[in-house]
Amino acid sequence: MYQIHGNVAIVRQHSARIEEAPIGTLETAPHDEPGWEVFEADDQFHPFPADEPLWTETVWFSWLVPERRLLGYVYPIFRPNLGIQFGGVTVYDASGELPWELTVRHWQNHLPLPDPLPDLRDVTLSDGIRLRSVRPGRTFEIGYRSDELVLDLRYEALMRPLRSGR
Repeated sequence: MYQIHGNVAIVRQHSARIEEAPIGTLETAPHDEPGWEVFEADDQFHPFPADEPLWTETVWFSWLVPERRLLGYVYPIFRPNLGIQFGGVTVYDASGELPWELTVRHWQNHLPLPDPLPDLRDVTLSDGIRLRSVRPGRTFEIGYRSDELVLDLRYEALMRPLRSGR
């Protein structure tokens, strides 16, 4: 069983540093500051057109433990117009590249999505993924537990996000 606990600080795209540290408590720092460009509303489902069945909302957090040659991600995917959730948790190491060779591949397809939609700022999904926005747009706690894997991660922004398309 892999047990991954600690803080993950996003250093650059597709790379992270993990350090052993306890998960923190809720912070009351202000959010939606001018110039930050990611807001509390971005941690929730965005408005979506009812006539687009394939409209998709995603949440993606990756992590890396270089000294153990582990790379993983938590990636729940939602299609609210179809009423489904899919995705899951994946862990790679040097032992495999194909989905059936991976260290951990807990991937679900077509799980029913609750109605009303869950609040993505603080939710435990039906596949066991736990998401919590501690400081909107900046600090997140991610959890997952199975017989093969325990994840307790905390993500903290190190710099302002780069927004495109606005």
